Amino acid sequence: MATPSQIRATMPAGKSTNGDEDGIFGWYRYVQDFTAEFASQWITSLAEPGMLLWEPFSGSGTAQIAAKQLGVSSVGYDLNPFMVDVAKTKLDWGLDVRDLRRSLSALVKKCNSLAKNEPSDLERGSWTKYDDEAALDAANYPDDVKLARWISPLVLQRIQAVGRAIDRSPLRHQNFMRLALASTVVPASNMALRPNICYESRPILDFPVARSFAARLEKMYDDYLEVAGTSVVTAQVHLGDARHAGPDYADFIFTSPPYPNDMEYIHQTRLELALLNYVSNAKDLTRIKKQMISSSVKLVYRENAWQKSLGLRSSAVKRAYDSLALTLEGKNWGWNAADMVAQFYGGMTKVLENWKHRLRADGTAAVVIGDSAFNGVKVASDLILAEVAEGIGFEVKEIEVFRERHNSKHDVNLRESVVVLINRKPAT
Repeated sequence: MATPSQIRATMPAGKSTNGDEDGIFGWYRYVQDFTAEFASQWITSLAEPGMLLWEPFSGSGTAQIAAKQLGVSSVGYDLNPFMVDVAKTKLDWGLDVRDLRRSLSALVKKCNSLAKNEPSDLERGSWTKYDDEAALDAANYPDDVKLARWISPLVLQRIQAVGRAIDRSPLRHQNFMRLALASTVVPASNMALRPNICYESRPILDFPVARSFAARLEKMYDDYLEVAGTSVVTAQVHLGDARHAGPDYADFIFTSPPYPNDMEYIHQTRLELALLNYVSNAKDLTRIKKQMISSSVKLVYRENAWQKSLGLRSSAVKRAYDSLALTLEGKNWGWNAADMVAQFYGGMTKVLENWKHRLRADGTAAVVIGDSAFNGVKVASDLILAEVAEGIGFEVKEIEVFRERHNSKHDVNLRESVVVLINRKPAT
């Protein structure tokens, strides 16, 4: 287990999320991501010329973009098909700018025509008015009952009209265009990221979708001009499970798995997955959720019970599980934080075993992770992860704490850290 001498504070507070990022990093707001500056500092400290970065939880691609800017090749994996395309689009710097400009100009012209029937600004109303909206009958909602409240029928129809215009655009530019539309979806919906996705108090009845989308396209194009053709290093992103998938060989890892903090990551992108046709119905969404690391009490499934058994082999996980289970004794809340934590670390055990076989000898894995608390019980995520990693054969070099905050609800201090692991022993 990590000793006190291995734990030290490094970066100032507020360096962990990318909600206000500019340039290509900010093309899609993903509040669970780390900042470009944070990623660049760590990659610079870990990389040497010719090295390959492996990002097992690639998310929106921030670490890989930072690596590309630094001239470091990378390969990333993620289980969210929408986020895989987000990262791929942000990492594709080989589009011909003149060709792209022609395609975007044609699409913006079409959007100007669609915008003639839009309001000049968003229009809010009451939930009662929204529920009675006659346009519900005309709206072509995906087969997901939640979405009828997540996004108004008028806004849905406007998004679908822009989507059809994208479908008629050159195929080579459609991912770029769809990312611009994806970044418009949540601002136009009845939902907000705080950081969990939640209902607004007053729904948006109508929104200038085409106008906002066109402005987003123009901003993205200007950002793209700054990076087009500036890097020759490879940056690949694949759909894959961090417990099993990975390159045959990697020099170092810099990543942030889901925190065991009750954040339901797939749920965060439910609108984008449905409206951009990655899923057809709620069952498709659940299928993806069941593949994820169990970071939320809502992601505890019978099919993943094996992860609980595997997680409880660690004494650190067992201690956290027992403390949480004791607070739940006699309660019938329907959600079980103890099982979630055990499943999370069982899943992470498989992830670390996968790293053990693919990461070069003496290679470094830097893992960004945050504490959580349930029922007044703190889960010291960095210390537990360090102990699990040691049991697999990694050496814990250090734990660098970069942010700490007080959780008044549970009256505990929670920190975010980078657990630095060295792959000292050969795989068994």
